[in-house]
Amino acid sequence: MDILKLPFFLFLFSSLVHCKKHCPTSYCGNNNNLPIHYPFKLQEQQLQNCSYINLRCSTQGVPILNLWYSGDFYVRHIDYESSIIQLYDPENCLPKQLMNLNLSSLDPFVVVLTKNYTFSSCPSELIELSSLTSIDCLSNSSSATVATHKISSQVMKKLYKCNEIITSLVTVLGLHSYDFIGNQSDFFLMWIKTSCQDCPKAKGLVPESIFGVAFIMISPITIILPAVICLACCAHVTKMVREEGRGNNSVIA
Repeated sequence: MDILKLPFFLFLFSSLVHCKKHCPTSYCGNNNNLPIHYPFKLQEQQLQNCSYINLRCSTQGVPILNLWYSGDFYVRHIDYESSIIQLYDPENCLPKQLMNLNLSSLDPFVVVLTKNYTFSSCPSELIELSSLTSIDCLSNSSSATVATHKISSQVMKKLYKCNEIITSLVTVLGLHSYDFIGNQSDFFLMWIKTSCQDCPKAKGLVPESIFGVAFIMISPITIILPAVICLACCAHVTKMVREEGRGNNSVIA
């Protein structure tokens, strides 16, 4: 039965080589803690077998994702099992990015939770006396920028002499969001799961279906191969009998 194992291992080996070739795992620089593989790939890689989401590497070895009409974001973590990517602003001013984040042009990404936030510019001295938190990267000594969800712009203007900058739909971390996002450094997006026959669904390089395909291929072999061996043996015995018969005839003559 050892001979029957050979086709299976040949098929398994060729499938492994195929997966490594078409579904490579890449890294940005020496950042081995953040593997990049399907559905992501590095921008310079030429992979035509499936649709990929392009990433590029910063000079510091950090993966960068460009969101259309919203700019570049650094990748902190990719959870391939949950289809979630964690992003942050390389300029360390995420609220500024969230103000202009176009949630309708994130394909193939989606946001889980969103809320309408109003960004306002207010006198710093009045905000310091309130319970509101200013967004440091958008504030200075005379003007403080705050983001509110529960307080209307009319109330903000009446109480704190604030001027509305923009009201924007912002991605939030949970249902119980506070009336400020000044301390938020990261945000999360989910990608729509796609299928690619050439690439695995999990972290490994062997597709889940490979063993099923191998079984389908090996099953006919287990039936056909013994028959072929039997026929070969019969042919060999027949040949030996004929040769022996010819030898006997020669001796008699």
